[in-house]
Amino acid sequence: MIIDFRVRPPYKSLGEGALWNLERRQSFAKRFGKEIAESTKQKSMELLLKEMDEAGVDKGVVQVRLSIGMKNDDLAALLQEYPHRFVGMIGVTPHDIQTAFADIERYIIKGEATGIIIEHGFCTPPLAADDGKNYPIYELCQRLNIPVTLSFGGFLGPTVDHNAPSMIDHIAADFPDLTLILAHGGWPYVQEMAHIAFNHKNVYLSPDIYAVNVPGSTDYLGAMNYFIPEKIIFGSAYPVIAIKDMTEHYKQMLSADVYEAVMYQNAAKVLKLI
Repeated sequence: MIIDFRVRPPYKSLGEGALWNLERRQSFAKRFGKEIAESTKQKSMELLLKEMDEAGVDKGVVQVRLSIGMKNDDLAALLQEYPHRFVGMIGVTPHDIQTAFADIERYIIKGEATGIIIEHGFCTPPLAADDGKNYPIYELCQRLNIPVTLSFGGFLGPTVDHNAPSMIDHIAADFPDLTLILAHGGWPYVQEMAHIAFNHKNVYLSPDIYAVNVPGSTDYLGAMNYFIPEKIIFGSAYPVIAIKDMTEHYKQMLSADVYEAVMYQNAAKVLKLI
Protein backbone atom coordinates (compact mmCIF):
# COMPACT_ATOMS: atom_id res chain seq x y z
CA MET A 1 0.00 0.00 0.00
CA ILE A 2 1.00 3.61 -0.59
CA ILE A 3 -0.15 6.84 1.03
CA ASP A 4 0.43 9.89 -1.15
CA PHE A 5 0.85 12.79 1.27
CA ARG A 6 0.37 15.61 -1.25
CA VAL A 7 -2.55 15.32 -3.67
CA ARG A 8 -4.74 18.16 -4.94
CA PRO A 9 -7.70 16.53 -6.75
CA PRO A 10 -9.73 18.20 -9.49
CA TYR A 11 -12.69 18.74 -7.17
CA LYS A 12 -14.47 22.08 -6.75
CA SER A 13 -12.09 24.79 -5.45
CA LEU A 14 -9.41 22.13 -4.81
CA GLY A 15 -9.04 21.89 -8.58
CA GLU A 16 -9.01 25.56 -9.49
CA GLY A 17 -6.49 28.39 -9.58
CA ALA A 18 -2.88 28.66 -10.71
CA LEU A 19 -2.10 25.09 -9.69
CA TRP A 20 -4.31 23.89 -12.54
CA ASN A 21 -2.96 26.13 -15.30
CA LEU A 22 -2.10 23.47 -17.88
CA GLU A 23 0.72 25.36 -19.62
CA ARG A 24 2.31 26.21 -16.29
CA ARG A 25 2.00 22.61 -15.06
CA GLN A 26 3.64 21.17 -18.17
CA SER A 27 6.49 23.68 -18.02
CA PHE A 28 7.13 23.07 -14.33
CA ALA A 29 6.99 19.26 -14.63
CA LYS A 30 9.70 19.35 -17.30
CA ARG A 31 12.06 21.02 -14.83
CA PHE A 32 11.91 17.76 -12.88
CA GLY A 33 12.16 15.58 -15.97
CA LYS A 34 8.57 14.39 -15.54
CA GLU A 35 5.13 14.68 -17.15
CA ILE A 36 1.68 15.63 -15.96
CA ALA A 37 -1.14 13.09 -15.87
CA GLU A 38 -4.06 12.68 -18.23
CA SER A 39 -6.41 13.33 -15.32
CA THR A 40 -4.74 16.72 -14.93
CA LYS A 41 -5.32 17.56 -18.58
CA GLN A 42 -8.98 16.52 -18.38
CA LYS A 43 -9.55 17.61 -14.76
CA SER A 44 -11.21 14.26 -14.13
CA MET A 45 -11.80 12.73 -10.71
CA GLU A 46 -12.62 9.41 -12.33
CA LEU A 47 -9.25 9.34 -14.11
CA LEU A 48 -7.43 10.43 -10.95
CA LEU A 49 -8.86 7.52 -8.97
CA LYS A 50 -7.89 5.17 -11.79
CA GLU A 51 -4.36 6.57 -11.83
CA MET A 52 -4.12 6.19 -8.06
CA ASP A 53 -5.15 2.54 -8.39
CA GLU A 54 -2.61 1.95 -11.17
CA ALA A 55 0.13 3.47 -9.02
CA GLY A 56 -0.85 1.41 -5.97
CA VAL A 57 -1.93 4.48 -3.98
CA ASP A 58 -4.49 3.54 -1.36
CA LYS A 59 -5.07 7.01 0.07
CA GLY A 60 -4.27 10.57 -0.95
CA VAL A 61 -3.74 13.33 1.62
CA VAL A 62 -5.40 16.57 0.53
CA GLN A 63 -4.07 19.78 2.06
CA VAL A 64 -6.13 22.95 1.64
CA ARG A 65 -3.98 25.80 0.34
CA LEU A 66 -5.88 28.93 1.32
CA SER A 67 -3.28 31.00 -0.54
CA ILE A 68 -4.54 29.80 -3.92
CA GLY A 69 -8.25 29.82 -3.16
CA MET A 70 -8.91 26.30 -1.89
CA LYS A 71 -11.79 26.05 0.59
CA ASN A 72 -12.18 23.89 3.66
CA ASP A 73 -15.87 23.36 2.86
CA ASP A 74 -14.88 21.68 -0.41
CA LEU A 75 -12.42 19.42 1.40
CA ALA A 76 -15.23 18.39 3.76
CA ALA A 77 -17.43 17.58 0.77
CA LEU A 78 -14.63 15.53 -0.84
CA LEU A 79 -14.15 13.49 2.34
CA GLN A 80 -17.87 12.79 2.49
CA GLU A 81 -18.01 11.72 -1.16
CA TYR A 82 -14.77 9.66 -1.14
CA PRO A 83 -14.38 8.61 2.52
CA HIS A 84 -11.91 5.79 1.95
CA ARG A 85 -9.64 7.39 -0.67
CA PHE A 86 -8.67 10.73 0.84
CA VAL A 87 -7.43 12.13 4.14
CA GLY A 88 -7.96 15.83 4.76
CA MET A 89 -5.86 18.61 6.27
CA ILE A 90 -7.66 21.94 6.52
CA GLY A 91 -6.01 25.26 5.77
CA VAL A 92 -5.70 27.81 8.58
CA THR A 93 -4.00 31.18 8.88
CA PRO A 94 -2.39 32.60 12.02
CA HIS A 95 -3.66 36.04 11.02
CA ASP A 96 -7.16 34.90 12.03
CA ILE A 97 -6.84 32.81 15.17
CA GLN A 98 -10.56 32.78 15.98
CA THR A 99 -11.44 31.35 12.56
CA ALA A 100 -8.56 28.88 12.80
CA PHE A 101 -9.81 27.58 16.14
CA ALA A 102 -13.42 27.45 14.89
CA ASP A 103 -12.37 25.53 11.77
CA ILE A 104 -10.36 23.04 13.80
CA GLU A 105 -13.46 22.46 15.92
CA ARG A 106 -15.78 22.20 12.92
CA TYR A 107 -13.74 20.21 10.42
CA ILE A 108 -11.48 18.08 12.65
CA ILE A 109 -12.96 17.60 16.12
CA LYS A 110 -16.54 17.38 14.81
CA GLY A 111 -15.75 16.57 11.19
CA GLU A 112 -13.83 14.14 9.01
CA ALA A 113 -10.53 16.03 8.58
CA THR A 114 -7.38 14.84 10.34
CA GLY A 115 -4.92 17.74 10.49
CA ILE A 116 -4.07 21.27 9.45
CA ILE A 117 -1.72 23.01 7.03
CA ILE A 118 -0.20 26.47 7.46
CA GLU A 119 1.52 28.33 4.62
CA HIS A 120 3.25 31.00 6.67
CA GLY A 121 5.26 32.35 3.73
CA PHE A 122 2.09 32.88 1.68
CA CYS A 123 0.12 34.57 4.46
CA THR A 124 -0.80 38.21 3.96
CA PRO A 125 1.52 39.58 5.17
CA PRO A 126 4.04 36.70 5.18
CA LEU A 127 5.19 35.31 8.52
CA ALA A 128 8.10 33.30 9.81
CA ALA A 129 7.13 29.78 10.82
CA ASP A 130 8.28 30.47 14.37
CA ASP A 131 6.51 33.81 14.64
CA GLY A 132 4.57 34.03 17.89
CA LYS A 133 1.31 34.46 15.95
CA ASN A 134 1.54 30.78 15.01
CA TYR A 135 2.06 29.58 18.55
CA PRO A 136 -1.57 29.45 19.75
CA ILE A 137 -2.34 27.14 16.83
CA TYR A 138 0.67 24.94 17.55
CA GLU A 139 -0.28 24.80 21.22
CA LEU A 140 -3.85 23.74 20.46
CA CYS A 141 -2.76 21.08 17.98
CA GLN A 142 -0.19 19.69 20.39
CA ARG A 143 -2.81 19.45 23.13
CA LEU A 144 -5.35 17.77 20.83
CA ASN A 145 -2.77 15.55 19.08
CA ILE A 146 -3.56 17.07 15.67
CA PRO A 147 -0.77 16.75 13.06
CA VAL A 148 0.44 19.98 11.48
CA THR A 149 1.79 20.28 7.95
CA LEU A 150 3.86 23.35 7.19
CA SER A 151 4.60 24.41 3.63
CA PHE A 152 8.33 24.65 4.18
CA GLY A 153 10.66 24.57 1.22
CA GLY A 154 10.59 25.25 -2.48
CA PHE A 155 9.01 28.52 -3.54
CA LEU A 156 7.46 29.34 -0.21
CA GLY A 157 7.36 33.10 0.07
CA PRO A 158 8.86 36.36 -1.08
CA THR A 159 12.41 35.41 0.00
CA VAL A 160 14.39 32.29 0.81
CA ASP A 161 14.47 33.50 4.43
CA HIS A 162 11.07 31.84 4.87
CA ASN A 163 12.82 28.46 4.44
CA ALA A 164 15.36 29.05 7.21
CA PRO A 165 15.81 25.66 8.96
CA SER A 166 16.40 27.21 12.38
CA MET A 167 12.70 28.11 12.54
CA ILE A 168 11.75 24.43 12.60
CA ASP A 169 14.39 23.75 15.24
CA HIS A 170 12.73 26.40 17.43
CA ILE A 171 9.18 25.08 16.91
CA ALA A 172 10.14 21.46 17.50
CA ALA A 173 11.92 22.38 20.73
CA ASP A 174 9.07 24.58 21.97
CA PHE A 175 6.41 21.96 21.11
CA PRO A 176 8.09 18.57 21.53
CA ASP A 177 4.82 16.62 21.30
CA LEU A 178 3.51 18.42 18.20
CA THR A 179 3.70 16.31 15.04
CA LEU A 180 5.23 18.46 12.27
CA ILE A 181 5.33 17.41 8.62
CA LEU A 182 7.24 19.67 6.26
CA ALA A 183 5.80 19.74 2.73
CA HIS A 184 8.67 20.20 0.24
CA GLY A 185 10.99 18.97 2.99
CA GLY A 186 12.75 22.27 3.57
CA TRP A 187 14.43 22.31 0.14
CA PRO A 188 17.03 23.65 -0.66
CA TYR A 189 18.35 23.24 2.91
CA VAL A 190 18.31 19.45 2.68
CA GLN A 191 21.24 18.57 4.90
CA GLU A 192 20.16 20.98 7.61
CA MET A 193 16.60 19.65 7.58
CA ALA A 194 17.79 16.03 7.76
CA HIS A 195 19.82 17.03 10.82
CA ILE A 196 16.77 18.63 12.46
CA ALA A 197 14.51 15.65 11.69
CA PHE A 198 17.13 13.35 13.20
CA ASN A 199 17.36 15.45 16.37
CA HIS A 200 13.62 15.91 16.93
CA LYS A 201 11.29 12.94 17.25
CA ASN A 202 8.32 15.06 16.14
CA VAL A 203 9.67 16.35 12.78
CA TYR A 204 8.96 14.56 9.48
CA LEU A 205 10.02 15.55 5.96
CA SER A 206 7.84 15.13 2.88
CA PRO A 207 10.11 16.39 0.08
CA ASP A 208 7.72 15.27 -2.71
CA ILE A 209 8.99 16.71 -6.05
CA TYR A 210 12.19 18.09 -4.51
CA ALA A 211 13.51 14.57 -4.07
CA VAL A 212 13.50 14.23 -7.87
CA ASN A 213 16.09 15.52 -10.35
CA VAL A 214 16.95 18.81 -8.64
CA PRO A 215 20.07 20.06 -6.83
CA GLY A 216 20.04 18.50 -3.38
CA SER A 217 17.81 15.56 -4.28
CA THR A 218 20.64 13.07 -3.78
CA ASP A 219 20.81 14.21 -0.15
CA TYR A 220 17.17 13.19 0.29
CA LEU A 221 18.13 9.83 -1.20
CA GLY A 222 20.76 9.32 1.51
CA ALA A 223 18.30 10.43 4.18
CA MET A 224 15.63 8.01 2.97
CA ASN A 225 17.82 4.96 2.56
CA TYR A 226 20.20 5.34 5.50
CA PHE A 227 20.05 8.28 7.88
CA ILE A 228 16.37 8.86 8.71
CA PRO A 229 14.11 6.46 6.73
CA GLU A 230 11.62 6.60 9.60
CA LYS A 231 11.21 10.37 9.06
CA ILE A 232 10.59 10.64 5.29
CA ILE A 233 7.06 10.63 3.85
CA PHE A 234 6.22 10.11 0.18
CA GLY A 235 4.19 12.73 -1.67
CA SER A 236 3.61 13.18 -5.39
CA ALA A 237 2.58 16.87 -5.43
CA TYR A 238 -0.13 15.95 -7.96
CA PRO A 239 -1.19 17.68 -10.24
CA VAL A 240 2.35 19.03 -10.65
CA ILE A 241 3.56 15.57 -11.73
CA ALA A 242 1.73 12.34 -12.56
CA ILE A 243 1.35 10.13 -9.49
CA LYS A 244 2.63 7.00 -11.22
CA ASP A 245 5.75 8.82 -12.39
CA MET A 246 6.48 9.75 -8.80
CA THR A 247 5.76 6.33 -7.27
CA GLU A 248 8.00 4.68 -9.88
CA HIS A 249 10.78 7.18 -9.29
CA TYR A 250 10.67 6.64 -5.52
CA LYS A 251 10.62 2.89 -6.02
CA GLN A 252 13.83 3.15 -8.02
CA MET A 253 15.43 5.36 -5.35
CA LEU A 254 14.49 3.32 -2.28
CA SER A 255 16.02 0.13 -0.99
CA ALA A 256 13.63 -2.72 -0.24
CA ASP A 257 14.35 -2.33 3.48
CA VAL A 258 12.89 1.18 3.69
CA TYR A 259 10.30 1.21 0.89
CA GLU A 260 7.28 0.42 3.06
CA ALA A 261 8.27 2.94 5.71
CA VAL A 262 8.66 5.86 3.27
CA MET A 263 5.71 4.99 1.05
CA TYR A 264 3.20 3.98 3.74
CA GLN A 265 4.13 3.43 7.39
CA ASN A 266 5.49 6.88 8.26
CA ALA A 267 2.43 8.63 6.85
CA ALA A 268 0.09 6.12 8.50
CA LYS A 269 1.80 6.80 11.82
CA VAL A 270 1.44 10.60 11.74
CA LEU A 271 -2.15 10.28 10.49
CA LYS A 272 -2.92 7.75 13.23
CA LEU A 273 -4.04 5.11 10.75
CA ILE A 274 -1.92 2.43 12.47
